[in-house]
Amino acid sequence: MKGVAASEGCAVGQALVYAIDESVDGAPASDPEGELARFHSALEQAAESLRQVRAHAAEQIGEAEAQVFDAHLLMLQDPTLTDSVEQAIRSGASASGAVQHAVDEIAAMFAALPDEYFRAREADVRDVGQRLGRVLDGRPHLSLTDLPEPVIVIAHDLSPSDTATLRRDMVLGFATDAGGYTAHTAILARTMGIPAVVGLGDITQRVRAGDRVLLDGTSGEVTIAPTAAQIEAARSGQYAVTAVIRERVTTLDGAGVEVACNAGSVADVQAGV
Repeated sequence: MKGVAASEGCAVGQALVYAIDESVDGAPASDPEGELARFHSALEQAAESLRQVRAHAAEQIGEAEAQVFDAHLLMLQDPTLTDSVEQAIRSGASASGAVQHAVDEIAAMFAALPDEYFRAREADVRDVGQRLGRVLDGRPHLSLTDLPEPVIVIAHDLSPSDTATLRRDMVLGFATDAGGYTAHTAILARTMGIPAVVGLGDITQRVRAGDRVLLDGTSGEVTIAPTAAQIEAARSGQYAVTAVIRERVTTLDGAGVEVACNAGSVADVQAGV
């Protein structure tokens, strides 16, 4: 399968299909004041959990990368979201239904923008909306932080907060139906050195839990049940790049070329060398 090469590297392992139930009860509510109170309480709880994610990201990945969650915190205070939700609740909607409707509208606005970078912010809006929805409905969140063995994660999409809390020793790589190169999920994967292929369309329909998967984040290809020759070919390409970087690089006429790493954290430096 061919997708978007989001984060370089090659990984082989068993697949974990990461599916989340984000269904929302859209039934009308009979107590608008009670729903408003639930919404404002959920805003506070969601903000606190985001602050915890931000602190984890700053410690494990880097302060610059953690700043994406400052934007998430600001979204929780944005009148575009809060006013829309409050108005819908006063009109009889449940807090959960009102949040889902408002998030869908805001996400659609971003998805319609011509600039690729701003279109990719749709995922950030939905990440915030899912967090609010889970708090409102009391849904547990399937965490990727406590995996019992190393896996390749297969998902429709991974939110930025999902990606920021991945354990790098347990997640060999990930592949998703949706996403793009400029999404914060892809940016975080590159910073963390986790191979990733996104925008595959229907990989969640074609891979089953436990399938052996070869993921090549450099070429953007994912192979289900790879042969030994396919694995060797992918790994050989990865090692060839590493060898070139470690040797002295020159032009054909012998002029030296500096190869450098643009590092924003200790993890970046370690990945670069």
